[in-house]
Amino acid sequence: MKRLHVMALLGAAALGITSSAWAGTWYDSAAIDTIDTVPGIGYRIYTTTGNPADCANTGRLDPISTITAAERQLMDKTILSAFLAGRKVQVNVSNSICTADGYPTYVWVRLSKNE
Repeated sequence: MKRLHVMALLGAAALGITSSAWAGTWYDSAAIDTIDTVPGIGYRIYTTTGNPADCANTGRLDPISTITAAERQLMDKTILSAFLAGRKVQVNVSNSICTADGYPTYVWVRLSKNE
């Protein structure tokens, strides 16, 4: 029983670390103006969103670099589907991470069935 309790506490601590690393701000649905495929990065999207990390540049979002290949692939599929269908997406932009060249990074994307 004590071992189970310790494991639960460790799991809760790990979730706390993960959620703080993924902190971001959800922005209202916006149309994707352009997408670029960037090798090793994924889809770079051009849309009007906020810049909660106060990055030097705006107008472009790159995926956050700390995600797995599978997570990046899933986001890329969502972005491509929305772009091809002319749908809007909601973008979760990092509160603390800018790219090396000073652009905001996105953490998650999602589609709303009402858009």
